[in-house]
Amino acid sequence: MAQNREKEEHIVSIFGKGCVQEIQELKKYCKERRENTKDFGQVGSEGKYLGNVTEASGKTKKNTDARISAIRESYYALQGFWSREDVILSIKINAFKGMVYNTALSGMEAELCSRQEIIKIDKEIIRLARKTLAGRACERTDDNTVHKAWTNTKVRKQMKIGTIESEMARRRVRWFKTMIANPEDNLMIRTVLSGKMEADEYDETRITPWMEQLLEDLTILKFRGKYDLDIIQELRETGNTAYLWNYKELVKWNEDLLRDTEMEDNENKGIRTQGEATDKCEHCGYEGSKQQVAMHAARKHKIERKMKTYVLGNQCPLCETLLGNRKTAIQHVEKTFERYKVTGEITCRTKKMNKKTEYQKTLIKTYDCEEC
Repeated sequence: MAQNREKEEHIVSIFGKGCVQEIQELKKYCKERRENTKDFGQVGSEGKYLGNVTEASGKTKKNTDARISAIRESYYALQGFWSREDVILSIKINAFKGMVYNTALSGMEAELCSRQEIIKIDKEIIRLARKTLAGRACERTDDNTVHKAWTNTKVRKQMKIGTIESEMARRRVRWFKTMIANPEDNLMIRTVLSGKMEADEYDETRITPWMEQLLEDLTILKFRGKYDLDIIQELRETGNTAYLWNYKELVKWNEDLLRDTEMEDNENKGIRTQGEATDKCEHCGYEGSKQQVAMHAARKHKIERKMKTYVLGNQCPLCETLLGNRKTAIQHVEKTFERYKVTGEITCRTKKMNKKTEYQKTLIKTYDCEEC
């Protein structure tokens, strides 16, 4: 069969000095060739393939925006239906779950989404769910003068839906159970997810991101369902997830236990399949890597870096080096101070790449207490 060349979409990614001009010239050349020969596709920085919008920069913002647009189209296609008073709420809830909620989740069990994407989609679902309830999603006083909005958790319970994150996990596990039950029909997918490929003499593929996400889902399901199967032990021994396809007892696990109506704090969720905990919080005993413990201490105990007190701009107060921003300057000061404690010298190893950057001093206002 011949290929229709006019429907091709070429995603171009050029970085470095003069990249904008190069892309413009390339688009101009391709447009002229397309008009003259009619045998060349379109060229751009993004393209759609199998429902997903792929960007040359690797970002997923436009893909999320496209999904949200599809959610709104599904909702407003029945705009008059949601406000009808002769239709009972249970019918509206079933229509909402079938048209709007499923649009938000269609095909997402095969994807890896960031938490920001999930939160963005979940907010849109909650907004439309409140519109579907049409004034019911609030507490009222006897005289109807004070209205207090329901929490998102109560809205989800009323609409009989779970969070986007938990529903994605449930569908992921259900799809995985189907592949385990029918191994002959899913050979290519199994090879992609758990196949071992030798990269070179000393390196080989270990675990794919989708399988790592699945392991987190199975770990939560094991805890909630009180199952006895150890799904992590063999991973530590082999470093590969191919063994999971032999666990036929996973088919009997109830994936509905993963459904939640409340968004969870992502900090303690799931497992760490790569490496062991290397540090421990001195206040509550939380274990994780050094970076995870530092983020935990800042969020939960409000303990931040000491150097934030001394570095108010983008200049190092020890060696007077100008950095790109305040965050980089704080990291630089910490390393310089550690070196000073060991050697007793303040030597700057950072090249002054930003000589034209001006020192941005942050002024902290002071006020007098009216009481004392």
